[in-house]
Amino acid sequence: MKSMFQLSGEDPELAKEEVLVLTGVQKSRLIGNLLVIQAGTKGLDKRLAYTHRIYKFLFQTTVDGLEGYMKDFDWQSVYKKNFCLRIYGGDASNEKRFAGYVWEKLKSPEVNLEDPVTAIHLFFEDNIVIAGLLLKEVEKGFEERKAHLRPEFAPVSLHPRLARACVNLTGAGNGDIVMDPFCGTGGLLIEAGLMGLRPAGSDTDERMLRRAAENLDHYNIRDYKLVKKDALLMKKADYVVTDLPYGKNTGRMDLKSLYRDFLGLLKKKLGKRAVVIFPRQMDAEIRKAGLKAEKRFQYYIHRSMTKYIYVISV
Repeated sequence: MKSMFQLSGEDPELAKEEVLVLTGVQKSRLIGNLLVIQAGTKGLDKRLAYTHRIYKFLFQTTVDGLEGYMKDFDWQSVYKKNFCLRIYGGDASNEKRFAGYVWEKLKSPEVNLEDPVTAIHLFFEDNIVIAGLLLKEVEKGFEERKAHLRPEFAPVSLHPRLARACVNLTGAGNGDIVMDPFCGTGGLLIEAGLMGLRPAGSDTDERMLRRAAENLDHYNIRDYKLVKKDALLMKKADYVVTDLPYGKNTGRMDLKSLYRDFLGLLKKKLGKRAVVIFPRQMDAEIRKAGLKAEKRFQYYIHRSMTKYIYVISV
């Protein structure tokens, strides 16, 4: 099936990569914020962080050719119970006219403007028009899971949306163990657990582990494992996702040595893929460790801090 994803404008490249990793697709077309691929969409609405809606791709045409496509398309093949047509990026006053073309092709048409079973959306991007059949609205709830709203929180925690995207970039599937060796209060582990993955975390601070456990329990995540352990003693793990310590929270820790030693550990212990967040660019260090940086994304925090998200493989 040809599918289409309406990506968030927050970080289009991160949003695109998240879809491609989870679907295993390499070829894609990006038109504005619409990503078109040849793949199924089952379960993606419960996982994707930077996608707003998921569609079945219907057709693409020009503005001049749209009327002909609307008249000729087999709308009965996608129609169920009732329908509504909406326009995005174009003249919304044309919605009634284009909906009329759909009506004329249906055997027993019924319009539902509030909660349609068949939602047809037309997207206008310059001279291009893309038609999609809405399949799923992507699950929300990120704002309700922000760090300060959890039972236990740390002010340096990632936003839940970004945390979920980082977990997704590992490519871990349902039931896979996802390891965070610097887990803190468990922000990354929460998102992993909510997606049906098996969270595993370690930290040298027992207080942090207790707080992480309370947070995981709060979200009814049961199949998790937390241990008190130095991150550099991590055992073999297929999937690793972590936000490395930085700044004031590290005390007298030698960060340069920590990052170098952790990359060396990944070279020995990483099974499939790691997503690691650094407070600075680490391309040279990753290569020196014998690892491959598949992707790099920048994440702006404030005027004096930008973090770098690396997707790493052996």
